[in-house]
Amino acid sequence: MRRTETDMIEGRDGNQADGNQALVTATGQPGQLRLGQLQPGDGPPPQGPPPQGPASQGSHGGELHRALSSVMIVIIVGLIPWTAYLAISLPGHFRAHDWSVAWVGFDAALIAVLAYTAWAAWFRRQILAPTAIIAATMLLCDAWFDVNTSFGTGGEAVAILTAVLCNLPLAIFFFWLARRIMLRTAAVIAAATGDSTLPRHVRDVRMPFARTWSHPLAEARPEAQSANAQSADAQFADAQFADAQSASAQSADAPSSEQGEAAPGSRD
Repeated sequence: MRRTETDMIEGRDGNQADGNQALVTATGQPGQLRLGQLQPGDGPPPQGPPPQGPASQGSHGGELHRALSSVMIVIIVGLIPWTAYLAISLPGHFRAHDWSVAWVGFDAALIAVLAYTAWAAWFRRQILAPTAIIAATMLLCDAWFDVNTSFGTGGEAVAILTAVLCNLPLAIFFFWLARRIMLRTAAVIAAATGDSTLPRHVRDVRMPFARTWSHPLAEARPEAQSANAQSADAQFADAQFADAQSASAQSADAPSSEQGEAAPGSRD
């Protein structure tokens, strides 16, 4: 029985470091891969260099990422003087309108994010990582504004206790959960591609694709497959056929070799 990617990473069969090679082959469906361990009769894995990072797969994707980074740097630089201006100009007290609408709307959005996070966790969806980060961020925002707007009021103690006992622990847990999902996903991809280097920090995890802005299945569609991928699939099929031919020939030669060994014994 083939090992799943979870078995391969967690080593449930006790042979996590047995030197067996990982195998990734196309299943025939767009955007799907078969992940497992080489078995007798599988044939050799597809030849070719392991996938490289975005910087080595083309300059187009790298240029777009650098452009996005440059835009974010400009925004950050612009926010610094704006924040300083607000710190000087904003009043210490302000009477707000629609106070209930602001808080009820925020809490409703937080409930929706937590519900979606629970759904993703129940069905083991990869989107659990970003939703956990969003939930943690909203919990921190909720604690920040709730505590700061309650100073000097009767709800100050309740706001502080809620932030310390509920919001902060949940936010820390969600950040830890997102980090664990990203690192384990990187470990599965590294094992599948034969990469021996595993990232220890989330900031070290590289994108396993070159183009962020194209359609997710653009490179997986049959008309967009490269000649190397098609050649690898053909080699894999040929190897399976050759293994079957070899096994059939060995089983056919076994009776004749046994008769040849018994003939000298009859002359004795």
